[in-house]
Amino acid sequence: MNAVFGMAKIIKNLFEQDKPDYLFYVMDSKEKSFRAEVYEHYKAHRPKMPENLIPQTGLIRTLLEKMTVNLLMIP
Repeated sequence: MNAVFGMAKIIKNLFEQDKPDYLFYVMDSKEKSFRAEVYEHYKAHRPKMPENLIPQTGLIRTLLEKMTVNLLMIP
């Protein structure tokens, strides 16, 4: 739950301090990116997502929706 709490704190601070008119959060989608087609080794050396973070991604998406933050996911 640390990721969810941290995200909530960051967004709260952004709204209070910067008062943005718009806020977008960009997240990788599950589909393969065009980058993988262009470069076969794209993300080849990136470690897998930690197991405890996987269930938090759905909660983060719910948090973003509740805090009226636009989510952008493009393959």
